[in-house]
Amino acid sequence: DQPGAKIDYDMQRCFDLVYDGLGEVDILVMAPDVFHVMIENNNFAKTLDMRNVDMGEINTRYKGQGVRVLGYNSDGVLMVSYSGKFMDEDHTVKSIIPSGTIIAGSSRNKPLKFMHGPIQKFTGLDESAQLHTYIKKEVPFRVGGSNSDSIATRLVSRPTVIPENVGAWAVMKVLTV
Repeated sequence: DQPGAKIDYDMQRCFDLVYDGLGEVDILVMAPDVFHVMIENNNFAKTLDMRNVDMGEINTRYKGQGVRVLGYNSDGVLMVSYSGKFMDEDHTVKSIIPSGTIIAGSSRNKPLKFMHGPIQKFTGLDESAQLHTYIKKEVPFRVGGSNSDSIATRLVSRPTVIPENVGAWAVMKVLTV
């Protein structure tokens, strides 16, 4: 996002890091704010593959669940924006792809696995409380009590990103804001 930024050159240097790690790059997954900054850079906009351009307008395609296909860069790498969110252990909502971040990697070799960690829950009150561990993707919990006239269900999940080949992907922090 700096004046005179060489976005395409910096991408190619990042891709070379992935290639040196014996990976391949066919997809860039980025935070939504990154693409908006990149498209404002006139030099980078000229390098975009024109398959997604109609009379000077970039036509993005929303695929659902926060995924937006933005087009291809000069190397033919698919650029995707992802605006998914999750709730942290501190009960704060955070972006899965943090602001200003790009992940470069391969969608074919599946260098990233999305696994789910164990979920632990205390049941019971005071001294009778017991810790239960669930090995599931998602676990529903019922919340309510004898003093309440309602019962709510909460769905809990612990997604974790695991690289299969650390050299097959790279993470770039590209915005200074």
